[in-house]
Amino acid sequence: MQRLAKNTGKVDPRLAIEWPALGLPIWNEFKRLGRPPSMNGIEPIGALQIDAHQRVYRIRFTDWELDTIAMFDAIAMEVMSKQR
Repeated sequence: MQRLAKNTGKVDPRLAIEWPALGLPIWNEFKRLGRPPSMNGIEPIGALQIDAHQRVYRIRFTDWELDTIAMFDAIAMEVMSKQR
């Protein structure tokens, strides 16, 4: 969403929220997660990417964090689908 706002000037209102201090670390980890390459545009972040991220950075997401990442990813996929 941030890249879209930068490229088009259209800012999704969800970017204007102020992050609570406890939520900022998971947002930062979400931004660091990689997406698999695809010929159809972007793909959802999958279990393999999450597992690799945890191994590389030596972290372990809680169930709540995994649910939050899935929610962030669903929003990102929704925004990107509107760009096609």
